[in-house]
Parts: sequence; structure tokens; C-alpha cells
Amino acid sequence: MRELGCTDWTLAVLEGGPWLEGRSASIMVNGITVGECGELDPHVSESFDLNVPMSGAQIDVQLLSSVMQDPVH
Repeated sequence: MRELGCTDWTLAVLEGGPWLEGRSASIMVNGITVGECGELDPHVSESFDLNVPMSGAQIDVQLLSSVMQDPVH
């Protein structure tokens, strides 16, 4: 987030989805959820033949750009 120039962001507890319980978060910018991140649940990893713990994230870039200030201006 720092590299994107976003300064007003937080993480919030997230339950459900493909994430391992207790190891995931919603990515919030100015109070709006713009994505999720966390460690994949082992059942999800097994479904894709991934044999190691995997972390991931998804961010709605269009939503992110609409809620954060332009870092250039």
C-alpha cells in the first residue's frame, strides 16, 4: 500500500472465504473494503495441489483508485 501512495489504510478481521481462520484480513481504505489478504486454508491449497502454505491477496484496483487520494497531487 505504501508503494501505491496510500497512507490511510487499515486491516480488519475477516472470516470465511478461501483463507485460514485467524490468518486473514480485509484491506480497508478510508473505511471502505477494497480487498482481502491472508494465508490460504489447507483444504483450498490441496484442491490445487499446492503442497506448501500459500498466502495471497486480491485488491479491486478500480475501487482502490476511486477511494484514495492521488499521490501525485
